[in-house]
Amino acid sequence: MLDRDLQEIRSELWPLIDTGNCFAWVGSGLSKNIGYPEWPKAIEEICNACGIPYLGTSEDKTADNLINKAEECKSANGALYNQTLARLYGTSMPTTRTAFALLMRLPFRGYITTNFDPLLNEAAAFAGNRVLQAYPVLYSGNIDSTISVFYIHGIATAAGNNLVLARSDFDNAYATAGLVHALLLTVLTYKSIIFIGCSLQEPVMYEVFKRVHNIQEQIKEVHPRVVFPQRRALLPYRYVSRKNPLNPAEIIRERDSDRERTEHERFSEMDVKIVRYDPLNPALHMEIEEILEQLCNAAGVAVRLKPTITLGEALPS
Repeated sequence: MLDRDLQEIRSELWPLIDTGNCFAWVGSGLSKNIGYPEWPKAIEEICNACGIPYLGTSEDKTADNLINKAEECKSANGALYNQTLARLYGTSMPTTRTAFALLMRLPFRGYITTNFDPLLNEAAAFAGNRVLQAYPVLYSGNIDSTISVFYIHGIATAAGNNLVLARSDFDNAYATAGLVHALLLTVLTYKSIIFIGCSLQEPVMYEVFKRVHNIQEQIKEVHPRVVFPQRRALLPYRYVSRKNPLNPAEIIRERDSDRERTEHERFSEMDVKIVRYDPLNPALHMEIEEILEQLCNAAGVAVRLKPTITLGEALPS
Protein backbone atom coordinates (compact mmCIF):
# COMPACT_ATOMS: atom_id res chain seq x y z
CA MET A 1 0.00 0.00 0.00
CA LEU A 2 1.26 3.51 -0.79
CA ASP A 3 2.62 5.46 2.18
CA ARG A 4 0.28 8.31 1.28
CA ASP A 5 -2.77 6.04 1.55
CA LEU A 6 -1.55 4.60 4.85
CA GLN A 7 -1.09 8.07 6.29
CA GLU A 8 -4.59 9.13 5.22
CA ILE A 9 -6.16 6.05 6.77
CA ARG A 10 -4.13 6.50 9.93
CA SER A 11 -5.31 10.11 10.21
CA GLU A 12 -8.93 8.90 10.01
CA LEU A 13 -8.65 6.08 12.56
CA TRP A 14 -6.00 7.02 15.11
CA PRO A 15 -7.82 10.04 16.63
CA LEU A 16 -10.71 7.74 17.59
CA ILE A 17 -8.41 5.17 19.22
CA ASP A 18 -6.33 7.82 20.93
CA THR A 19 -9.32 8.99 22.98
CA GLY A 20 -9.25 5.76 24.97
CA ASN A 21 -13.00 5.52 24.39
CA CYS A 22 -13.00 3.43 21.21
CA PHE A 23 -14.08 -0.17 20.56
CA ALA A 24 -12.82 -2.43 17.80
CA TRP A 25 -15.66 -4.35 16.15
CA VAL A 26 -14.22 -7.41 14.39
CA GLY A 27 -16.13 -9.19 11.62
CA SER A 28 -15.71 -12.44 9.75
CA GLY A 29 -13.43 -10.84 7.17
CA LEU A 30 -10.45 -11.48 9.46
CA SER A 31 -11.28 -15.15 10.04
CA LYS A 32 -12.11 -16.54 6.61
CA ASN A 33 -8.53 -17.09 5.42
CA ILE A 34 -7.63 -19.00 8.58
CA GLY A 35 -10.13 -21.75 7.81
CA TYR A 36 -13.41 -20.66 9.36
CA PRO A 37 -16.29 -20.37 6.86
CA GLU A 38 -18.20 -17.17 6.18
CA TRP A 39 -21.91 -16.97 6.85
CA PRO A 40 -23.35 -18.34 3.53
CA LYS A 41 -20.93 -21.28 3.45
CA ALA A 42 -21.67 -22.13 7.08
CA ILE A 43 -25.42 -22.20 6.42
CA GLU A 44 -24.84 -24.43 3.39
CA GLU A 45 -22.86 -26.88 5.56
CA ILE A 46 -25.59 -26.89 8.19
CA CYS A 47 -28.27 -27.48 5.54
CA ASN A 48 -26.32 -30.44 4.15
CA ALA A 49 -25.93 -31.92 7.64
CA CYS A 50 -29.59 -31.47 8.53
CA GLY A 51 -30.98 -32.57 5.16
CA ILE A 52 -32.50 -29.19 4.35
CA PRO A 53 -32.38 -27.77 0.76
CA TYR A 54 -29.97 -24.85 0.57
CA LEU A 55 -30.64 -21.52 -1.12
CA GLY A 56 -30.27 -21.35 -4.89
CA THR A 57 -28.74 -18.33 -6.58
CA SER A 58 -26.47 -15.76 -4.95
CA GLU A 59 -29.41 -13.33 -5.04
CA ASP A 60 -31.29 -15.68 -2.69
CA LYS A 61 -28.52 -15.55 -0.08
CA THR A 62 -29.68 -12.40 1.65
CA ALA A 63 -29.17 -11.98 5.39
CA ASP A 64 -32.88 -12.55 6.03
CA ASN A 65 -32.97 -15.74 3.98
CA LEU A 66 -29.83 -17.12 5.65
CA ILE A 67 -31.26 -16.48 9.12
CA ASN A 68 -34.52 -18.18 8.14
CA LYS A 69 -32.69 -21.15 6.64
CA ALA A 70 -30.68 -21.56 9.86
CA GLU A 71 -33.97 -21.60 11.79
CA GLU A 72 -35.32 -24.28 9.46
CA CYS A 73 -32.25 -26.45 10.12
CA LYS A 74 -32.38 -25.90 13.86
CA SER A 75 -36.05 -26.86 13.98
CA ALA A 76 -35.49 -29.95 11.81
CA ASN A 77 -32.60 -31.39 13.80
CA GLY A 78 -31.26 -29.37 16.70
CA ALA A 79 -28.59 -31.92 17.62
CA LEU A 80 -27.04 -31.99 14.13
CA TYR A 81 -27.37 -28.22 13.93
CA ASN A 82 -25.28 -27.79 17.10
CA GLN A 83 -22.80 -30.50 16.12
CA THR A 84 -22.15 -28.84 12.76
CA LEU A 85 -21.58 -25.43 14.34
CA ALA A 86 -19.16 -27.02 16.81
CA ARG A 87 -17.29 -28.68 13.93
CA LEU A 88 -17.11 -25.49 11.86
CA TYR A 89 -16.15 -23.03 14.59
CA GLY A 90 -15.44 -24.81 17.87
CA THR A 91 -11.85 -25.90 17.28
CA SER A 92 -8.64 -23.87 17.24
CA MET A 93 -6.52 -23.50 14.13
CA PRO A 94 -2.72 -23.95 14.29
CA THR A 95 -2.20 -20.44 12.92
CA THR A 96 -3.89 -17.09 13.28
CA ARG A 97 -3.73 -13.73 11.55
CA THR A 98 -1.23 -11.18 12.81
CA ALA A 99 -4.10 -8.68 12.73
CA PHE A 100 -5.56 -10.16 15.93
CA ALA A 101 -2.31 -9.70 17.84
CA LEU A 102 -1.95 -6.15 16.48
CA LEU A 103 -5.47 -5.29 17.63
CA MET A 104 -4.48 -6.30 21.15
CA ARG A 105 -1.47 -3.97 21.02
CA LEU A 106 -3.72 -0.95 20.45
CA PRO A 107 -5.36 1.01 23.30
CA PHE A 108 -8.94 0.04 22.55
CA ARG A 109 -11.51 0.40 25.31
CA GLY A 110 -12.84 -3.04 24.36
CA TYR A 111 -13.58 -5.44 21.53
CA ILE A 112 -16.82 -6.68 19.97
CA THR A 113 -17.31 -9.50 17.49
CA THR A 114 -20.21 -11.32 15.89
CA ASN A 115 -17.86 -14.18 14.98
CA PHE A 116 -18.21 -17.61 16.59
CA ASP A 117 -14.59 -18.70 16.15
CA PRO A 118 -12.05 -18.36 19.01
CA LEU A 119 -9.44 -16.25 17.18
CA LEU A 120 -10.14 -12.93 18.92
CA ASN A 121 -10.42 -14.58 22.32
CA GLU A 122 -7.16 -16.48 21.80
CA ALA A 123 -5.36 -13.24 20.96
CA ALA A 124 -6.91 -11.59 24.01
CA ALA A 125 -5.89 -14.46 26.29
CA PHE A 126 -2.30 -14.27 25.04
CA ALA A 127 -2.23 -10.49 25.56
CA GLY A 128 -3.62 -10.82 29.10
CA ASN A 129 -5.74 -8.35 31.09
CA ARG A 130 -8.82 -9.03 28.95
CA VAL A 131 -12.22 -10.25 30.13
CA LEU A 132 -14.22 -12.60 27.90
CA GLN A 133 -17.97 -12.04 27.79
CA ALA A 134 -19.90 -14.35 25.47
CA TYR A 135 -23.63 -14.49 24.83
CA PRO A 136 -25.77 -15.27 26.77
CA VAL A 137 -23.53 -13.78 29.50
CA LEU A 138 -23.08 -10.11 28.58
CA TYR A 139 -22.65 -7.23 31.01
CA SER A 140 -21.86 -3.64 30.05
CA GLY A 141 -21.72 -2.18 33.56
CA ASN A 142 -17.93 -2.38 33.79
CA ILE A 143 -16.88 -1.40 30.26
CA ASP A 144 -15.00 1.65 31.58
CA SER A 145 -13.07 -0.29 34.22
CA THR A 146 -12.17 -3.47 32.31
CA ILE A 147 -11.08 -4.32 28.78
CA SER A 148 -13.73 -6.78 27.67
CA VAL A 149 -13.98 -8.96 24.58
CA PHE A 150 -17.67 -9.27 23.78
CA TYR A 151 -18.78 -12.23 21.67
CA ILE A 152 -22.26 -10.85 21.19
CA HIS A 153 -23.46 -13.84 19.12
CA GLY A 154 -21.72 -16.40 21.36
CA ILE A 155 -18.46 -18.31 21.06
CA ALA A 156 -18.41 -21.83 19.65
CA THR A 157 -17.57 -24.70 22.00
CA ALA A 158 -17.60 -28.47 21.69
CA ALA A 159 -21.36 -28.32 22.38
CA GLY A 160 -22.05 -25.84 19.56
CA ASN A 161 -24.92 -24.22 21.47
CA ASN A 162 -25.79 -20.70 22.66
CA LEU A 163 -24.96 -19.20 19.26
CA VAL A 164 -27.06 -16.47 17.62
CA LEU A 165 -27.61 -17.67 14.08
CA ALA A 166 -31.22 -18.80 13.61
CA ARG A 167 -34.26 -16.50 13.49
CA SER A 168 -35.42 -17.41 17.00
CA ASP A 169 -31.92 -16.67 18.35
CA PHE A 170 -31.89 -13.20 16.78
CA ASP A 171 -35.40 -12.51 18.06
CA ASN A 172 -34.36 -13.31 21.63
CA ALA A 173 -30.97 -11.57 21.57
CA TYR A 174 -32.15 -8.37 19.87
CA ALA A 175 -35.54 -7.98 21.51
CA THR A 176 -36.00 -4.71 23.38
CA ALA A 177 -35.15 -6.49 26.63
CA GLY A 178 -32.59 -8.77 24.95
CA LEU A 179 -29.01 -9.03 26.18
CA VAL A 180 -27.35 -8.03 22.89
CA HIS A 181 -29.76 -5.15 22.38
CA ALA A 182 -29.02 -3.75 25.85
CA LEU A 183 -25.25 -3.98 25.41
CA LEU A 184 -25.22 -2.38 21.96
CA LEU A 185 -27.39 0.54 23.03
CA THR A 186 -24.77 1.42 25.64
CA VAL A 187 -21.72 0.93 23.44
CA LEU A 188 -23.08 2.52 20.27
CA THR A 189 -24.48 5.54 22.09
CA TYR A 190 -21.39 6.45 24.10
CA LYS A 191 -18.34 4.82 22.48
CA SER A 192 -16.47 5.32 19.23
CA ILE A 193 -16.32 2.23 17.02
CA ILE A 194 -13.95 1.06 14.29
CA PHE A 195 -15.47 -1.78 12.25
CA ILE A 196 -12.91 -4.15 10.71
CA GLY A 197 -13.91 -6.92 8.32
CA CYS A 198 -17.62 -6.19 8.89
CA SER A 199 -20.53 -5.92 6.47
CA LEU A 200 -23.27 -5.23 9.08
CA GLN A 201 -25.89 -6.80 6.81
CA GLU A 202 -28.04 -8.34 9.54
CA PRO A 203 -31.42 -6.53 9.47
CA VAL A 204 -31.50 -6.32 13.28
CA MET A 205 -28.29 -4.27 13.22
CA TYR A 206 -29.98 -1.51 11.26
CA GLU A 207 -32.80 -1.43 13.79
CA VAL A 208 -30.36 -1.11 16.69
CA PHE A 209 -28.50 1.74 14.99
CA LYS A 210 -31.81 3.48 14.34
CA ARG A 211 -32.72 3.26 18.02
CA VAL A 212 -29.31 4.60 19.00
CA HIS A 213 -29.81 7.53 16.62
CA ASN A 214 -33.16 8.30 18.26
CA ILE A 215 -31.58 8.17 21.73
CA GLN A 216 -28.84 10.55 20.68
CA GLU A 217 -31.37 12.94 19.15
CA GLN A 218 -33.29 13.00 22.45
CA ILE A 219 -30.07 13.72 24.35
CA LYS A 220 -29.30 16.59 21.97
CA GLU A 221 -32.66 18.18 22.74
CA VAL A 222 -31.54 18.53 26.36
CA HIS A 223 -27.82 19.08 25.67
CA PRO A 224 -27.60 20.76 22.23
CA ARG A 225 -23.79 21.05 22.31
CA VAL A 226 -23.08 17.42 23.05
CA VAL A 227 -20.68 15.73 20.61
CA PHE A 228 -21.14 12.00 20.28
CA PRO A 229 -18.33 9.53 19.53
CA GLN A 230 -17.67 8.70 15.88
CA ARG A 231 -17.79 5.46 13.90
CA ARG A 232 -15.55 4.30 11.07
CA ALA A 233 -15.68 1.16 8.91
CA LEU A 234 -12.47 -0.10 7.31
CA LEU A 235 -13.52 -1.55 3.95
CA PRO A 236 -11.73 -2.36 0.67
CA TYR A 237 -12.33 -0.71 -2.63
CA ARG A 238 -14.74 -2.91 -4.55
CA TYR A 239 -13.72 -4.16 -7.99
CA VAL A 240 -15.44 -5.94 -10.83
CA SER A 241 -13.73 -7.81 -13.69
CA ARG A 242 -15.00 -7.78 -17.26
CA LYS A 243 -13.76 -8.57 -20.73
CA ASN A 244 -12.29 -5.79 -22.79
CA PRO A 245 -14.80 -5.24 -25.61
CA LEU A 246 -11.92 -4.34 -27.93
CA ASN A 247 -9.89 -7.39 -26.92
CA PRO A 248 -12.02 -10.25 -25.44
CA ALA A 249 -8.88 -12.09 -24.32
CA GLU A 250 -8.03 -9.20 -21.96
CA ILE A 251 -9.70 -8.92 -18.54
CA ILE A 252 -10.21 -5.39 -17.22
CA ARG A 253 -10.44 -4.81 -13.47
CA GLU A 254 -12.28 -1.63 -12.56
CA ARG A 255 -13.91 -0.06 -9.53
CA ASP A 256 -17.44 -1.27 -8.82
CA SER A 257 -18.99 2.14 -8.21
CA ASP A 258 -22.53 0.74 -7.85
CA ARG A 259 -21.55 -1.61 -5.04
CA GLU A 260 -19.50 1.06 -3.29
CA ARG A 261 -22.41 3.50 -3.53
CA THR A 262 -24.79 0.92 -2.04
CA GLU A 263 -22.37 0.28 0.82
CA HIS A 264 -21.93 3.99 1.40
CA GLU A 265 -25.68 4.54 1.60
CA ARG A 266 -26.20 1.62 4.02
CA PHE A 267 -23.39 2.64 6.35
CA SER A 268 -24.35 6.31 6.21
CA GLU A 269 -27.82 5.42 7.46
CA MET A 270 -26.08 3.94 10.51
CA ASP A 271 -23.92 7.04 11.00
CA VAL A 272 -20.77 5.14 10.00
CA LYS A 273 -18.14 6.69 7.75
CA ILE A 274 -16.34 4.28 5.41
CA VAL A 275 -12.54 4.42 5.18
CA ARG A 276 -11.34 2.45 2.16
CA TYR A 277 -8.07 0.73 1.30
CA ASP A 278 -6.94 -0.80 -1.99
CA PRO A 279 -6.59 -4.61 -1.73
CA LEU A 280 -3.64 -5.89 -3.74
CA ASN A 281 -4.96 -9.43 -3.28
CA PRO A 282 -8.75 -9.43 -2.78
CA ALA A 283 -8.58 -12.91 -1.25
CA LEU A 284 -6.10 -12.02 1.50
CA HIS A 285 -6.51 -8.31 2.37
CA MET A 286 -3.08 -8.16 4.02
CA GLU A 287 -3.38 -4.37 3.87
CA ILE A 288 -5.27 -4.62 7.17
CA GLU A 289 -2.03 -5.70 8.85
CA GLU A 290 -0.21 -2.74 7.30
CA ILE A 291 -2.88 -0.36 8.57
CA LEU A 292 -2.84 -1.84 12.08
CA GLU A 293 0.95 -1.66 12.09
CA GLN A 294 0.72 2.07 11.32
CA LEU A 295 -1.77 2.52 14.15
CA CYS A 296 0.53 0.63 16.52
CA ASN A 297 3.35 2.96 15.52
CA ALA A 298 1.09 5.92 16.32
CA ALA A 299 0.52 4.35 19.74
CA GLY A 300 4.27 4.05 20.25
CA VAL A 301 4.32 0.28 19.76
CA ALA A 302 6.97 -0.92 17.32
CA VAL A 303 6.13 -4.12 15.42
CA ARG A 304 7.40 -6.07 12.44
CA LEU A 305 4.86 -7.64 10.13
CA LYS A 306 4.34 -11.35 9.65
CA PRO A 307 1.32 -12.50 7.58
CA THR A 308 0.40 -15.26 10.02
CA ILE A 309 1.72 -16.40 13.36
CA THR A 310 1.51 -19.73 15.12
CA LEU A 311 -1.12 -19.79 17.84
CA GLY A 312 0.46 -18.48 21.04
CA GLU A 313 3.52 -17.09 19.26
CA ALA A 314 4.63 -13.63 20.34
CA LEU A 315 4.35 -10.89 17.75
CA PRO A 316 7.85 -9.75 16.70
CA SER A 317 8.81 -6.29 17.87
